[in-house]
Amino acid sequence: MRKVAWVDSSGVRHVSIIRDNDPDSMAEYGISCDPPDLASLDWVAMEESLTGKGLRFEPDKIKATLHDALLARGLASWNDVLKQQTGITAAVHTAAVMLYTVPEHQKIFISTIRSMVSRLYRSAS
Repeated sequence: MRKVAWVDSSGVRHVSIIRDNDPDSMAEYGISCDPPDLASLDWVAMEESLTGKGLRFEPDKIKATLHDALLARGLASWNDVLKQQTGITAAVHTAAVMLYTVPEHQKIFISTIRSMVSRLYRSAS
């Protein structure tokens, strides 16, 4: 078995496990190694928190950026998070830097999102 990175038709990056002898094109049918679905986050609370502190709220951009940051760190499950104690914080920090240029806005984003993502992983396990 081997891991294969691939991009779906809507441009979202994924990682899947496929058999050693399968071509990479079979990745979309393999076993997903993606982070939990970020649609499960409390987007209403996130919007209220971010816009209430003067930050722009672009949910699709946040989902894509955060998904890619979590995927890049191999955080597909709660066990992965436990193995990499700083994994979620690092992924959220990376997303913050990609989304916001003002350091204070990055700090607000990090403090708002980090606990939501941690809860999402715990509930998905």
